[in-house]
Amino acid sequence: MKKFFAFVLCMCAMGAWAQNPTVVTTEDELVAAVLTDGANIQFGNDITVAKHVTIATNVTIDLNSHTMRGNDAALPTAGDFKCLFITAPEGNLTL
Repeated sequence: MKKFFAFVLCMCAMGAWAQNPTVVTTEDELVAAVLTDGANIQFGNDITVAKHVTIATNVTIDLNSHTMRGNDAALPTAGDFKCLFITAPEGNLTL
C-alpha cells in the first residue's frame, strides 16, 4: 500500500511539474508558444507585436504584471478598438 501511495504522490508531482509555464519575452516566442494546444504561457517582459497574434488552440496567458502592445498601423480594428489577439473558431484564450 505504501508503494501505491508513493507512486500516486510521484505522479501528482510530475503532473504539477508539467504545468510549468512557458516564459516568453519576445513576439517570436509568443507566436511559437500559442501553437501548442493547452499552452500555459507567462510573460517574462513587456512585449510589442508587429501584428495580431492568432489563437487557434486552447491557450492560457499570464501577463505576469507585464504589458502587450501593438504597432497601431498593423493591427485590425473592432469598432474603436485595436485587436492584439484574434481567436479562431477552434481557439480558446484565457488571460
